[in-house]
Amino acid sequence: MQHISNRVLSEAYEKALELRLEEDFIELLRSEMVRRGMTPSEQTASSRLQLTK
Repeated sequence: MQHISNRVLSEAYEKALELRLEEDFIELLRSEMVRRGMTPSEQTASSRLQLTK
């Protein structure tokens, strides 16, 4: 995953949460974010989910 930017990784993570994709895929994205020193924003994505319901 070294070929995608931090911004794209973050957007993919948030979209995966929004679409409720497989937990294994979300964990892969989350792990890469942590490896890069980024903070996965589950709370932000969760807030968006509640707004769309």
